[in-house]
Amino acid sequence: MQATYQGTKGTHLIGNFVAGNVPALATVTSAIQQNLNLSGSKTNTYGITNPGSTALLAETAVQSLNPYQSFFNQGLNLLYPRDGTMEYNALYLSLNQLATKNITFITSYTWSKTLDDVADINSGTQFASTNISGLQNPYDRRGDWSVSAIDQASRFKAGYNVRLPFGINQHFRTGNGIIDRIIGDISTSGITQWSDGLPNFVSFGTSGNYYAIAQPGTGGFNGYPNCTATAPAVCATGVLPSGYTLRPNLVPGISPINKNFKKNPYNPLNAGGVTSFLNPAAFGCTTVGITTTCPAPGTPGNPQLGNASRFLSNARSPRQFTYDMRFVKGFTIKNSYQLNLNVQLNDAFNHQVFNGIGTHTLVGSTTVSAPSGVPTITSTVNSAFGNLIGTNFSRIIRVGAEFNF
Repeated sequence: MQATYQGTKGTHLIGNFVAGNVPALATVTSAIQQNLNLSGSKTNTYGITNPGSTALLAETAVQSLNPYQSFFNQGLNLLYPRDGTMEYNALYLSLNQLATKNITFITSYTWSKTLDDVADINSGTQFASTNISGLQNPYDRRGDWSVSAIDQASRFKAGYNVRLPFGINQHFRTGNGIIDRIIGDISTSGITQWSDGLPNFVSFGTSGNYYAIAQPGTGGFNGYPNCTATAPAVCATGVLPSGYTLRPNLVPGISPINKNFKKNPYNPLNAGGVTSFLNPAAFGCTTVGITTTCPAPGTPGNPQLGNASRFLSNARSPRQFTYDMRFVKGFTIKNSYQLNLNVQLNDAFNHQVFNGIGTHTLVGSTTVSAPSGVPTITSTVNSAFGNLIGTNFSRIIRVGAEFNF
């Protein structure tokens, strides 16, 4: 038996590109609360043109909020930033047991936790339930501290190798050489793994409440492509800067996992459509008739970032179970040649192992209107949100032979 603790800490880890020329959220919120129309554009004041042209480039109203105006149309990305951090802590238990000369067991259990704030990380496994979750706020890297995309809290593995005690030089033998060769030299082995699923991330999908809503003619910019023509006219411009990734709010007490997801995880033609794995109600979404809407963090006049962490430890994809077996029957010929017939079973019990989530984006569309002169923002849930994308494996049986001489 062996018990081991392992701890690892990583610093200066390389993460995703970080946009440097983006406004702070306080600047964006101030523009929203001033009811500025940020739908239009005007020629830039720095005389910036494209190479070989004398025409001044147009600057959008949203770009006018960027802190480095001489680079108004450039993100000024920080390439390969090395400010990421991670921690890994694990308790590892193992047992190797030679029960008899013919039977060997090996088991191991890992209880671990991996945390990081590296925004761009791939899970690197065929069971991946996650892919990439960007920074919610490039000015607050620590706000992205959460469980890692590759975090699996519990993993149990067990394997065995057994040589059946029949035949020549074994406990059960007949004394007849032919019969003992037929019933002897048979072995079997197997390995199983039980693992927690991988955590999921959820992004809101649109600008949420980060919309500048104003009457036409305000803000000092020309052109109003996002203004409604019906009275009372309203101009609405999504102003969540590129480089931010809005996440929703989690509702306390509601599980992010739909406990009935196995009812119909794949077929949209069945009655009721696909049963999603992730539960939109956990993010405040409500259904009226056939329409499901989701509230954005904050309010139209006071937008906020969501409180959902970068990866959700309580929204893991389904647990993973695999079991593989192998059977071998050997024949010894004239003490110089060996013929082995083998059967190998992958996923011997044909257990369903679910893949990850296909769509992590909560909202598919947002509409802005102004009934009775009061602007409202309505976000409609993505129809594919939280759906599983398929299963891995089915039972595979391989039959083979080898001849040693």
